[in-house]
Amino acid sequence: EGEKVTYSDEHYTDFKISNDSGITAINSEITVKDCIIMPNPEIFGEDRYGKGIYVLNLYGAEDIAVLIENNLILNADSGIYLFSQAFGGSISGEIKNNTLDLDNYGVILRMHKEVPEIHHNIITRSQDAMHLTYDSLLTRRLETIAYNCFGAGSVTNANNVWCDALSAQQILGAGNIITDPEYVDPENLDYLPENLSCSDMGYRAE
Repeated sequence: EGEKVTYSDEHYTDFKISNDSGITAINSEITVKDCIIMPNPEIFGEDRYGKGIYVLNLYGAEDIAVLIENNLILNADSGIYLFSQAFGGSISGEIKNNTLDLDNYGVILRMHKEVPEIHHNIITRSQDAMHLTYDSLLTRRLETIAYNCFGAGSVTNANNVWCDALSAQQILGAGNIITDPEYVDPENLDYLPENLSCSDMGYRAE
């Protein structure tokens, strides 16, 4: 914890980035599919740690579109973290059919220009399932968060869609449901949802 890696390009010399992510992508139209990402408790302890997938689009970069699909991300501080720096390009694309459980924050949209389509995911037992730091593009962002399952009962999130700038939870948009997905056996990483309302959502083991 606290270790940094450096990144350099025509705009940066030794730009420091936290070395705490399962996958980090910089200025890249990355595709992440069919992965299980979680901190190793033998290394990091039992606390929720680091980022599962960390995508940065930095100063001077072009717009990018990412695909994050069919991943299982557990016990991270942030499951999927998108960061578009000022004067950098936007991050669009899709975040779909992922299952995020026991993360402090399921999906973080950090700055002003992250507008991926976020759909058919299952996000449970998080402080904030969706965490928006600013209210810029808020209406558009809320429209792109559709047809996801946010937990209920024993797998409830404290907040489903939280906006820091407004210090308030936001109203869910089209097709989102609040229900227990009824995971088969999460202690053994079987996150298949038995709840038929979630039959087309979340991670599926290959």
